[in-house]
Amino acid sequence: MVLDKEAIDLKMEENTEVLISEGNGDYSVFSINPDIAAVTLNDDRIEIYGKNTGSTNIIISDKKTQLKRLPVIVYQYDKIVLEEETVNIDFKIGNKKDVTINILEGNGKYSAVSEDETIATVQTSENTIIITAQGKEGKTNIVVTDASKRQAVLSINTQSTTIPYDEEELAAIMEETTAPYFVFDASTASAPYYDYLNMIENGMNLSGYTRYDFYVLKIYYPKDVSIGEKQGCKISYQNIPYGKSSDGVLDLEYFKIIKNDGSKIWAVFSLIEKDVLKYGYFIQDIQP
Repeated sequence: MVLDKEAIDLKMEENTEVLISEGNGDYSVFSINPDIAAVTLNDDRIEIYGKNTGSTNIIISDKKTQLKRLPVIVYQYDKIVLEEETVNIDFKIGNKKDVTINILEGNGKYSAVSEDETIATVQTSENTIIITAQGKEGKTNIVVTDASKRQAVLSINTQSTTIPYDEEELAAIMEETTAPYFVFDASTASAPYYDYLNMIENGMNLSGYTRYDFYVLKIYYPKDVSIGEKQGCKISYQNIPYGKSSDGVLDLEYFKIIKNDGSKIWAVFSLIEKDVLKYGYFIQDIQP
């Protein structure tokens, strides 16, 4: 049996016709999934109607029981449209980072594949693509496929940073009002459970806390508490989190006072240890 078309790509709510150009007559046809594509037969002409997006097959037989399979893809949108075509991801050194991209148009049942999973991995959830930068600088492409086999390519660029928080995160930190308040390496300390440090030591501000002399955090920074980045800042910590301590006093890679309301400061900081960026922030009363 010979058809004039070997496969059908059909827009939803539209019709197409396929001619049986060679066969033994007495034809019958049926759709494997009539919810996707409906089929009718008129002599040697097959009429196919696209009902819903997806893929199925039309089966044709003749009086000698010859069978022919005709693949059909029904689509709604001509192409996949993504929220972004290029995504630049700044990840904290040694840390992974997730970014979500919305699929604005497409034909559902999405899958996605990363061309280099050492740079970024990907998964889909309904109409969203979740990209995870793997903590390595580089470039890769993510290929998104929908139910109609249409594809879109998303370009990914990843770059490391020592800046601990993005603009949205900084805005949330500056909304915090509790003081003293300390966050470091996913550990949080807030009143009244700790003994807080707020003093001048060796000509520098010292902020931090202790608890039972077992949990200790000390952050050293200049007396100048105006908004902006500061140089020469240091940190030491003990059992924060439990079982992790610094090897003496370490240099901070980054320290910035992001807010000063005249009575308190909000500061963010980071350091690199064993090729991993550790970071945090604190809110503390200003030394009189």
